Amino acid sequence: MGLFDKAESKTEQVTGKVQNKYGEVTGNAEHEVKGKAKEAYGQGKQAASDTLDAVQDCAHTAHKHIKKNPLTAATISAGVGFLIGYLIAKK
Repeated sequence: MGLFDKAESKTEQVTGKVQNKYGEVTGNAEHEVKGKAKEAYGQGKQAASDTLDAVQDCAHTAHKHIKKNPLTAATISAGVGFLIGYLIAKK
């Protein structure tokens, strides 16, 4: 996710905290619940963004290693393919 998405998720978290505190101060349970929900949504969005960044970094690293050692990558892929085929056919 981009910088805009990360800023948006942080804004959701802050807005949720403010709305939650407003609900606590005024005694309005609806604002408390909505605030907590907004905060949780922002945290979830942030977690998804962090996970996506980690997966993209991992994919980039794998691509770099495969490009550097294509024969090794092909051999490992073939070995994994044979192993899966053997395990499936063993039933």
